[in-house]
Amino acid sequence: MYTAAFVLAFLGLMQSCVIARAMAIKSGQNVDMNQEVLGQGLSNIGGSFLSCFPSCGSFNRSASNIESGARTPLVGVISAIVLGALVFFATPVIAQLPIAVMAGVLFLVGAGLIKVKDIKKLVRIHGESRIIFVLCLAATVYGGLDKGVMLGILASVVAYLRSVSRPEIDLFFGEDAEQYVPANLIGSATVLQVSGSVFFGSVQVLELALTDLASADKRQGHLVIVAEHLHSLDMAGAEALLQEADRRKAKGFALALWLRDHNLDAVLEESGVMEAIGPENLHYTYDCPMSYTWQGRGSYTSQGRGSYEPRGRGGNKI
Repeated sequence: MYTAAFVLAFLGLMQSCVIARAMAIKSGQNVDMNQEVLGQGLSNIGGSFLSCFPSCGSFNRSASNIESGARTPLVGVISAIVLGALVFFATPVIAQLPIAVMAGVLFLVGAGLIKVKDIKKLVRIHGESRIIFVLCLAATVYGGLDKGVMLGILASVVAYLRSVSRPEIDLFFGEDAEQYVPANLIGSATVLQVSGSVFFGSVQVLELALTDLASADKRQGHLVIVAEHLHSLDMAGAEALLQEADRRKAKGFALALWLRDHNLDAVLEESGVMEAIGPENLHYTYDCPMSYTWQGRGSYTSQGRGSYEPRGRGGNKI
């Protein structure tokens, strides 16, 4: 029972979020997903004490409200009052309405939700968006709306995890590299930029990059890792940095870090990275003069910049 209840709640919540986003795009309004989740949760909790069915947003009803000019949540209250009055006082009249007529209204409203221009854009895009669209379309046509929404959610989660598990790693040359080399490391220093997220699911990409770099320079030089665009770092990623710092130190060289701000200090301190590299090799963009910071960001498109791809995904392009 608990599993079925969880699936119903999750599916209803996701469907409501999808509807809210679609209606927000159609009406030009801003949607607060936290408020949507809270409202649906409270309504279902309250309805459980009155023997109500689980409820969620409705594509057709939301679209018909938008087409009718509704702009506030008061439309739900008015619709409930009118529907209750019709059920109690006009049941014989409603019973005479052909089902085909009501189905036609639903088809007409639903047709307005189909954005042909957006579909053409998705079909022309190569990659995950087109695949997710085709999967959702097939699941909706052959399995129903609930299965289409569920498959779309799962496919989107898989695509997101795939993207965050592949941090971007770039090798800097020339002026791009020189501006990040600290004064105490002038000489044979390699500058490597790491962007994205480095966690247990993506740390292998960083480890492969460091291994390939070590095979090229034999760790006979300093290494500067520019992590200004590193969004998150867990203990697994910090451990990879710690091992590289120890290996460089054993050969008489250092590892330096450039960070955007102090958000990752806790992880670096707890993992021992700060102690291993030393405070003189830890630098922050926001602690530098504004002119220097802007110069560092404005030169990323220099032709002296190389790109790195891990082995097995196109080879080393350093």
